[in-house]
Amino acid sequence: MPAPSPVVAGFIAKAREANAALAATLPTNSAALRPDGIAAPPGGEMQLSRMTDGAWLVDQLYVVRGQGTTNEPFLVTWDLLLSAAETYAPSAGSWELPKRLHWLDGKQLQLKGFLTSPTRAAKSDHLLLTWSALDACCLGPPPNPCQAVEVKLDSPITLDRHVLIGVTVEGTFKLAPRVVGGLGLSVFRLDNARVVAVGGR
Repeated sequence: MPAPSPVVAGFIAKAREANAALAATLPTNSAALRPDGIAAPPGGEMQLSRMTDGAWLVDQLYVVRGQGTTNEPFLVTWDLLLSAAETYAPSAGSWELPKRLHWLDGKQLQLKGFLTSPTRAAKSDHLLLTWSALDACCLGPPPNPCQAVEVKLDSPITLDRHVLIGVTVEGTFKLAPRVVGGLGLSVFRLDNARVVAVGGR
């Protein structure tokens, strides 16, 4: 196999560097984050309470700030979305998504991640937001469906396919599992979305 071009090799190196920094703080399975004595809610039911600062505490583990509205979207971190993998595994015949993710369905969310285009178009309104910089790379296997969010922007933006882009996006969160041939392709979608900040990952 021929060596990648210098541009692609540089992109991969940046992706690996950013991914290594994220890997220290973000798990591939949120179950690993559960402290001793805190188990998953019985029967799959969600536990929701308010913290002293007004933030939501979901299932005794995930902190969500905001109200889920346009003016005050929920500020969601990837550990909450990644927790879908605790119950959702189409290849193993498991299709259930945690109740805490149904709670987010239809709400306004703000999320940070790495942006790439699923097509070769330089300008697109249909993008992919991933928790890992390496998942946004043009080479390698596709990301786990729980590790990416399909983003449909209000208006198209211009992308340089060889530049790693860390962004913050806002939009209407939808649970939209897509399965083909028993394999999960995607789980999450942000509709009517917009990029509110670039950088900061």
